Amino acid sequence: MLTNPRCSGPLQLIVGGRDAEPAEFPHMVSLGVSSFSGISWVCGGSLISKDFVLTAAHCITASRRPVKVRMGTLNLKTPDSTYQDIDVKRVIMHPRWKEKRYFDIALLELSWPAHFNANVHPACLAQPDDQISRATASGWGKTKSIVDQAAADRLQKVDINIISNEQCRRIFRHPELTQGIVDEMVCAGEKGRDTCLGDSGGPLQFAKNNNRCVYYIYGLTSFGGNECGEMGVYTKVSSYLNWIEKEVWPEYFDEY
Repeated sequence: MLTNPRCSGPLQLIVGGRDAEPAEFPHMVSLGVSSFSGISWVCGGSLISKDFVLTAAHCITASRRPVKVRMGTLNLKTPDSTYQDIDVKRVIMHPRWKEKRYFDIALLELSWPAHFNANVHPACLAQPDDQISRATASGWGKTKSIVDQAAADRLQKVDINIISNEQCRRIFRHPELTQGIVDEMVCAGEKGRDTCLGDSGGPLQFAKNNNRCVYYIYGLTSFGGNECGEMGVYTKVSSYLNWIEKEVWPEYFDEY
């Protein structure tokens, strides 16, 4: 049981990835929205406590509001017997999110607690002093840069390099980026490997000291450039620790 409160243009494709292993990412969540056919799984997220999922704000709109999350399975189309579907009780958008790339982070409060086991378990949150050069992105997005290709049925993962914000600023120049690439963002990717066009909101994660029993969420898949398979921009989770912790563990702050 984790008791430390700290431990607990959208991209939609995993390019150059491979199948995830059973229980490899027990914090991995898919967000479901109501559709004519029932529930459509549209974005990724990360379980960070028994009651909360962390995701990207751009995944949530008035017409596409998550009503359910699915966790504990590698396959969304034919879920494993270990899966859990939980209704969403409340959506908490970052107060400064304005649909313009910045503050692209949100929380989903669950209607009932997730049941922890080998296939469902929360991830930890990266700290400001965590310095990494490589991380792993995961999601159910497409596996090739083809517009009409269906999303992957099985959870995908890809290891990618962290790119300096200085280099990222030279690459990403867009009218919507009025402040450019800021410190609250992190860039990652390499030729032929990326998250792009289903993986929005999903985690960019790493394991400390190669202990893959617990992953730390370093970033949330946010947006990318014109070409898939090159580089993506992620919301830097450690920049939002105070906001996350006050929403998820308010009792911890009430004690001090």
